[in-house]
This record gives sequence, C-alpha cells and structure tokens, in this order.
Amino acid sequence: MRALIAGAGRLGLQIADALGGSGYELTIVERDDERIAELERRLPGRLVSGDACEPAVLEDAGARVTDLLVATTGEDEDNLVISLLAKRQFGVSRVAARVNDPDNAWLFDDRWGVDIAMPVAAPLISLIEASGTAEGRMRPAAAAQQGQRPVRETPLDPCGSVRAALGGGSQAAQAGGDRSAEPGGRHETPDHARTAAGGHADPRTACHAVWGPANRTSMSSGGRAAAPACVPPPGLAPALREAMSAPVGGQLALRVLVTAASKHGATAEIAERIAAALRSALPAAEVDVQVPSKVTTLERYDAVVLGSAVYAGRWLDSARNLAVKHSAELARVPVWLFSSGPVGDPPKPDEDPVDAAPLVVATGARQHAVFAGKLERHHLRFAERVVATALRAPSGDFRDWAAIDAWASRIVQELQKV
Repeated sequence: MRALIAGAGRLGLQIADALGGSGYELTIVERDDERIAELERRLPGRLVSGDACEPAVLEDAGARVTDLLVATTGEDEDNLVISLLAKRQFGVSRVAARVNDPDNAWLFDDRWGVDIAMPVAAPLISLIEASGTAEGRMRPAAAAQQGQRPVRETPLDPCGSVRAALGGGSQAAQAGGDRSAEPGGRHETPDHARTAAGGHADPRTACHAVWGPANRTSMSSGGRAAAPACVPPPGLAPALREAMSAPVGGQLALRVLVTAASKHGATAEIAERIAAALRSALPAAEVDVQVPSKVTTLERYDAVVLGSAVYAGRWLDSARNLAVKHSAELARVPVWLFSSGPVGDPPKPDEDPVDAAPLVVATGARQHAVFAGKLERHHLRFAERVVATALRAPSGDFRDWAAIDAWASRIVQELQKV
C-alpha cells in the first residue's frame, strides 16, 4: 500500500510515523527545503520538495499510483486544492484533509474530493457541523422522530453507539444527560456557505440527538461527553485511524520555536536558556531553536518565543522582520516576546524598546519581557565602542538568569493549558 502525505508539520509526522510503522510505502511532499533536509535522516520513505498544490509536484510524488493521500498543511485552502487534485485529476481512492479553521469545516466534503475531514484543532461541534448525517457516520437518534425526551433516555441504534450532540436553530451543543431532544428542527447552511455554493441553500435536518461510533466520544456517569476524538470512517487504513483518533488537544506533542536575533551571542544564550527550560519542564514537547533569518515558515509550530538584542532602543532587523512578515501566523498561536540589551545599574530602562509595542500588537503576543544584557567591549566594532563610550555604558554581564528562568516557567504554565 502506498501513502502520500502533503505537509511535513506536526500532524504530518504523526501520521507518517503511524503509516510507516504499519508497512506503508511513504512519500512526503514538503515545500520547505530546510525542513526536508532536517527530516531526511528521520523519516522512512521518499521526500519530495515542492508545493503539493501544483499538479506537476503531485505527479512527481506518485499521486497516480497512491492508495491514500493525506493533506496536512497549515492552510485550509491548500488542503482543499490538494484534495481536489488528488481525487479528480489523479483518482486517489482515499483522501483525508486537515481542517485548520473550524469555520471552514463545511467545505471539506466530497465536492472537494475529501473523504474524511480531520478537524485537528476543532471541538466536537465543528466535526458534527462538517459531517452532518452523511454516509451513516452520524445519524439522528430515535428521539428526533419520537418526541421530546431526556438524552440519557434516548434509545441508541445501533449497539456500540453513544450520544454525541444536540442541535437547535443554527447551533449544536454537547449532549448532556438532562438535555432534551426535540423533533422538527432544521439546521440551515450559513449564508457564506450558501453564497459559495452558488446561492443554493443546503438545509440539513438538525441532529438533535446524534449517535456516532462509541470511540468518537466517551460518556461519564452523568451523561456528559468527554473530550472528543477525531475518528475517521471504517474504510480508512487502521494506522491512519490510530493517528487521527487522539483526543483534540491531547496526545499530539507541542512543537515550540524559540528564536532570537543576537549580535554578539548574549541574546542567543538567553534563547538557549529558555529553550532548555521548556524542554526540561515539557519533555514531550519538541522545542526548536533557530535564528530569525533562517525561519521561513511558522506553519508547523504551536507556540513561538521571539526575542532580539536591542541597539539604540530598537530590535535587530531580522527579528523585527520576522514578526512583521509572519504576523498573521503568529497571531494564530501563543507568542511571547523578549528584549535584551540594557546594561548598567539598574540595568533595565524606564521604557521598552521603541518598536516593542507595535510588535506586541502585530503578533498578539501574550507578554513582552525586557531582560538586562551583556556588554564586552572587546567584542564590539570600533563604531560600537564609540557609542558605548559616549553613553557611558559599563562593561559586564548584567543578565538576571533567575528572572529569565522565572519567565520561562510562566511560559511553561501557559503551554500546559494549550
């Protein structure tokens, strides 16, 4: 059996590991050349450099002879294009696609070549809205026809099912034991969906009491649904089913990027210290350290710590450019910023760097910290020594490692909630 995975991010690697372990012949398409070089020694199978949205790239990757294609990029529009090409142009029999934004879940169906949508970051409600009652994967329970009754009293059909959700009006909710299932409601397609479909509404009978496979969700004794699992239909490969069945926000390891612009190495050492603290406190997390100038995409990261040395009250260009260029990507994940550079006693200035406030807004950073820096005159160029002398900046290492460690600990606490 052959499998083609588009995107070598966190989910892509999770699925690749599962499929590779089950004997699948793997091909992975990734457009980041540095990422490919990083994975060459780690992953079995073939790595193809290129954009999977391009038919020629999929052709080269063997889409015509693959049995399974999984689109796992961080962009929904890319995953839809890849799925459509796979199904319509290359005739791939089974296509799975990652849903990044729950608002886009309604698009991920057979019209776009998607056999199973993977709402990696979405709650159960989005899964239900995306799949409706299609193909028997979720169906109205008897209460929807028989009249109002508490969910815990709703008969289950077939054996091995659980109560998953209630819907009414335009929304659905988790099915608690005391909530009632009522017949006769309808769930209209959102206006934006209707427009995209050419103006034709696609009303669906509301799943007032919905059942799905028992491993889609588990119920406590009080009748409340536990953390949902994204479960593909029975026809999907067992290894992929396993990889996709982790509870949302559950077993997939966090991937964190720590990146800092440093002129003489002092700020880079702060970044390394923060990364070490994260690795120690979060052993399951993957923590990468990279200089900003080498960062080409943030697609595969779940959190970012970005810092810079400060000169003349400003961040270095490489760090500032990364924050501005990738502001949309950064705004989607937890971000922390830090500045390093003030020296003396007291070392910290009365005000933050002049460009810090706009960067905090652009990235949606949770916090911006300012740490004291280090100044060794023998490392400075002539012009820098002149400026340091004019400002009467003292030499020495003024970095407060206890403060840096404490800040890293607060980041750990936040990441444990992600």
